[in-house]
Formats: sequence, C-alpha cells, structure tokens
Amino acid sequence: MNSFPCSIFDSDLNKADIQSLLSQSLILLCMNRSSLLFALLVPVLLISSCKKSTSTTSTVEQQADPSSSAPSQPRDDQKLAALDKLESYYEALEAEDPNIDGFFAPQVENFFGKPLSREQVGQSLRNGFTQVDGRKITVDPSQLTVSTDAAGNSEVEFFGEVSFMRLATREQVKEPVHNRVLFDPSGKIISYESLPLTNTRGMAMDATSSDPMAEARQVAEEILAIFQKGNLQKLDAYFPRGVAPVLMARTGAYSIPAQVSSSADINAKAPWLAQGMPGLSTRIQSGDFPSFDCDRLFSKQGTFMGSISNGYDAVSSLMQEIQESELETYQPEAFSSILRMEALVSVQVVDTQSALSFCLGQQDGKWKLLIIDLASFDCSA
Repeated sequence: MNSFPCSIFDSDLNKADIQSLLSQSLILLCMNRSSLLFALLVPVLLISSCKKSTSTTSTVEQQADPSSSAPSQPRDDQKLAALDKLESYYEALEAEDPNIDGFFAPQVENFFGKPLSREQVGQSLRNGFTQVDGRKITVDPSQLTVSTDAAGNSEVEFFGEVSFMRLATREQVKEPVHNRVLFDPSGKIISYESLPLTNTRGMAMDATSSDPMAEARQVAEEILAIFQKGNLQKLDAYFPRGVAPVLMARTGAYSIPAQVSSSADINAKAPWLAQGMPGLSTRIQSGDFPSFDCDRLFSKQGTFMGSISNGYDAVSSLMQEIQESELETYQPEAFSSILRMEALVSVQVVDTQSALSFCLGQQDGKWKLLIIDLASFDCSA
C-alpha cells in the first residue's frame, strides 16, 4: 500500500468500512473462485477514489490561493514615493496654500536657475497666486524616473502638463512640462528646474517629435553655456554667413547697436562677458516671457524662449531713433545690412538672472546667433 500515491485510508470511507469490505472479499474468494475478480477490484476502486479526492482537493486549494499560480509583481516603492511627494506639492500649489514654502528646504540650491532661501521661494510662489487661476498640474507616471545619489537625495525627472488662466487677460493656457526636482532625505525640495521638452533620458514625449522649436532650443542652450563660462571664442561657430550679428550694449543713457564680425569684436566691446555669468541658467523652461520694468524688474525668474512671428525691427528702429536724435549717423549700407539680419530673426531667448537676451535665426537650415542684447533689461542708467 505504501507504493501508491496515497493511502486508501485517506478516502471518504472510514477504516471500519474498508476493513469490512476486505473481509467480505476474502470470504467470497474462499467460497467461489469467480469472486476473485471482485476481491481484486475493491482495492483498485478505493485507490481510484483516493486519487480523485486528492486531485479535487488540490484543485480547490489552488483556486483558493491564486498567488500559487500567479505571483504578484513587485511594487516600485521608490517611484511611488516620489510620485506621492510631487502630487502633494502640486495639490498645495493648486490650492494656493499660503504655507507652500514648507515643501522646500531652508536653502534651495536651484529654483529655476537661481539659489534662493525657503522664504524667497515661498514669496515667489505666492506672488504667482495673484497672476493665475485654476492652476492644474498633472504628472505622467509612465514618464517619471527616480535616481538616488550618495547623500541620499532623490532626483525625480518627469513629463507632465500644466493648465491655468491668466487673470490679466483671461487667457486659458495649457502646455507640456518637463521638470527635474531634487528631494533631500527628509523629502524637502532642494532643487527645482524646468527642462527642455526634448528627451534627455530616453523617455517618450509625443510633443517633442512635433516641436519645431526643439533644435532651436538645443542651440540656445549651447549658447547659454558659452556665456555662462565666458568662452566667447566658441560663439564664432554660431555666426551667420554674410550677415554680421549685432551687439546691443548700453552706453550712458542710450543703447547703441554695433555689428560684430567675430567673438574678438564682442570681447572688445563688452570685455566683462569673458568673466562668465555664473548665475545664468542653461536650461530653458516652458512658458511665456516675463513682463519687465525697472521698478519691479521681471515678473518671474528663469530662462525663456519664444518665437517671433510678426517680424523683428528693434535694431533698425533704434538706429532710426539715434539718427533722428543726431547722436550718430548711419550709412544706408548699415541699414541695409541690419534689415537683412532682422529678416532672419525668428527666436528670442531671455535670461532673467543675467538680464541677457539674444536672438536666433535660420540660415541654410542651421540656427545662427544674430543679436546679443545687453541693453534692453539694463536699468543702470
């Protein structure tokens, strides 16, 4: 009996019934040799019943415990924790929580390209509450990555979408975002920056492939890095062919445009640029240009880029004003050269930290540096 898959005593019959059946089969065997078949069949039937019962029980047990056949997938706790922290912050931002600065560390290393204290970040965010309404920010979990450095800080990079209404114009805005947030081990934000919509980590972003500004944004960030480090000689690679770029710098109370043919000319007219601009952000964030005046300066901080669709004539108009004021006389050839350059301008970049602005345009399918503006946001005079 021990050679069978299970004991016959495991069946639904009790031991007394089985012993009785075996005794009866032996008696019949003695009385009639033909009963031998019955005697042999009884144990076989009992064993078969045992197998069926065991099989049924096993099936029921498997159905009752689905984990035995379908193991659960491991949860990405790090990613879920990061998403939870982001959503908590954005919910407070949407609700215009006056204590929004509580999400930040006492000292924020980078807030849209600028180091600020927690109080300064909070004030900046609360100022924004008065400018927009109905703010809604969503994060795409499928396009979120998390990494941890040796200090235990968690860097979270993600794509998402922000929508809001500008109170001044009642304009409804909806635009994609690509952000990078750095949390310290306690969960406080120590860095918050906006990234280009181009893919930096292999994450798919549908808007990127159809974004006509993607290449211009890349070139603009390369030029920003040159100004940040003061490597002016590298600007020569971005000069257009046959058209001289313009450098606009304030001289006294006036902004005087000057055409430059090389980085050496830039260095001669604005030598302080070679010292670099450490506070300049090399990451362009999404959104419209900030408003500006010399009393309140910029309405928001960061580096912004936008297209110029209605034509650009700021330099030629300024030259006309200077000539009419008899401050300087320009030859017709100079106006002609400036007009050819202005016709190429289609993109403008503004960095609020350094008050630097420059314009790009396409020539032979390549983005070129056309205007370096150091004057428009200079309130020193």
